[in-house]
Amino acid sequence: MRRREFVQVTATTLAGASLAGRVTGRQEDEDMPQGERGPVRVGIVGCGPGTHGEVWARMLASPDGAHLGMVPTKVWDADADTARALAEECGTEAVATHLEAGEDVDGVLITELLPERYLELSRPFLERGMKVFYNRPFAGSIADAKEICRLAKEHGAPVYSASALYHTEAGAAARESLKEWSPVRLFTMTGPTDHIVFYLPHAIAALVSVLGT
Repeated sequence: MRRREFVQVTATTLAGASLAGRVTGRQEDEDMPQGERGPVRVGIVGCGPGTHGEVWARMLASPDGAHLGMVPTKVWDADADTARALAEECGTEAVATHLEAGEDVDGVLITELLPERYLELSRPFLERGMKVFYNRPFAGSIADAKEICRLAKEHGAPVYSASALYHTEAGAAARESLKEWSPVRLFTMTGPTDHIVFYLPHAIAALVSVLGT
């Protein structure tokens, strides 16, 4: 899959699985038929160089991203200059704190490059019952992952984190092809990295999309 196609699939996954069909908190939206609601407004927490926050902000703000039904309303990064430059490029608002990225939006994307602070950054939004999408992996440790899940359950906050490779036609086609070889006794997969923070989650997602859990 080419990078552009992957970004589009990922953004579609975000819109479809994480925040679309949401309870927005905007009563005027809740009273409207689904097709008449405005786009999903998201705050992006972490948009530095190389992050999915940077990529998704540009994608969603572009003409190609308009059909996805989601707009980046606010962006924040630990490097304020980075956030301001991206906001100017995308026609959105750079905010001074990550908490402000969750104000007057329908959901939040947690997309710092590394996951060690995901619990810290998302805790306030979870405690408010907001919808939160996490870049993968969605926590820096098993303890943090358990705490995120506990907070989400306690406060009724929908959370989602996944590789777009769970949701591709290629995976479905491979799954059908393997029926001719059943039972499969050995299946191997390689990828461009062995580091869990970067592309390894995509390899695992592709494996699960083909073989199941």
